[in-house]
Amino acid sequence: MKRTSRKKTISFVIKNNNVQVIAPKTLSNIEIKSFIHKKSNWIESKLKENKLKEKIVSKNFESDERFLYLGKNYKLKFIPNAKNLIKLKSGEIQVYINTKKNSERKYREKIVQHWFKEKALLFLTNMTMEIAQEIKLNPKLVKIRSYKSRWGSCNSKDVITYNWKLIMAPKSIIKYVVIHELCHIKYLNHSKKYWNEVGKYVPDYKYKKQWLNQNTNIFEW
Repeated sequence: MKRTSRKKTISFVIKNNNVQVIAPKTLSNIEIKSFIHKKSNWIESKLKENKLKEKIVSKNFESDERFLYLGKNYKLKFIPNAKNLIKLKSGEIQVYINTKKNSERKYREKIVQHWFKEKALLFLTNMTMEIAQEIKLNPKLVKIRSYKSRWGSCNSKDVITYNWKLIMAPKSIIKYVVIHELCHIKYLNHSKKYWNEVGKYVPDYKYKKQWLNQNTNIFEW
């Protein structure tokens, strides 16, 4: 713990799985301990996030590497071929790749990512339109893009955009995100009414939201 006369409130610095408490000199130890106790869940959550970030392993896009698709683990297999083609078969993502380009990592990544994006757009569009019909909402368009820190968005024109990496998540998690964005057509905010609306269709939405926060590392390449 660090004491300082410059601060008027307690703050935390979390680094290398260690927590440093910075507190004003005017506060007693009892007050500080009480505050730490109140923030214990938040601190634990941040420590877990840091551990997950440390576990992120970059992909080389080589045969036998594992990739998630709709929550299931698939082995990547590169097969030299005259034309590029990708098939999901026998627990593998079989990548038939131009023989001359097979040795280029960036090229391998490009065609694998392109396949994931195509699958994401098709799957997310179909699920969005099916659920929208069930709950009587009308999205104008579904798109995908690369987001750094969000899973989706819905604008005032009722256009829904998803993070293409969502295609790696289990279907139940994807369904939560789809409903999350669809409900923004009715409430373009995160008010209590909005969350009540989400809860009508996904009663355990808090768990699914937490799951996404705690598993961000599995979506990283």
